[in-house]
Amino acid sequence: MSTSTKRVTDIQADYHQSVSSVIRPESDELLVFAHFGDFTPNRNDHIIEAVSCTDLGKVGNTRQTMKRVVTVLVEMLQNMSIHGERDRSQKMNAYVIIAKGKDYFKICTGNMLDVNQAKVLMSRIELLVDYDKLDFKSEIRHKLLNDELSKKGGAGLGLLTIAKKAEKGWGYTFSVMPDEMAYFQMCVSVPTVEK
Repeated sequence: MSTSTKRVTDIQADYHQSVSSVIRPESDELLVFAHFGDFTPNRNDHIIEAVSCTDLGKVGNTRQTMKRVVTVLVEMLQNMSIHGERDRSQKMNAYVIIAKGKDYFKICTGNMLDVNQAKVLMSRIELLVDYDKLDFKSEIRHKLLNDELSKKGGAGLGLLTIAKKAEKGWGYTFSVMPDEMAYFQMCVSVPTVEK
């Protein structure tokens, strides 16, 4: 985790800076969707429906591409709504940004976590960085066969699915926050599939 301390105002500034970088005239990306605030299962359903109903499927993107994008988006939104923490005023201060590049879709999220949970997540991500396709397949099969469930109901497949689909790369940061919290940011690039 980085040593600088993030405050909620820093998180909001990061979000606005990320959106601004996409909508600048010189950007090679198109902003598809952005939201800062709380994430609930109901809100996630609306976000997924909004992204699924865009005209992006009609501008050279195959059904397979949109299926990959929605799969990654579902996992990232579920991770935020299930594992994301709230601040003292019960606000989530989380975000999602979806952008379309020439041959990829980029999905970026940020949310607060308990610092101990962040440490566990960091160690899991560090293991996944070096995985190849066979490693992902083997790990997913292992988790499904052994029915490993976390305290919050997941088997840890979301992170595996995200990393597996992120063929054009993924990045993440952890930042320390006050009150034994950490801020987790992740950016995933999903390649478009040629027709």
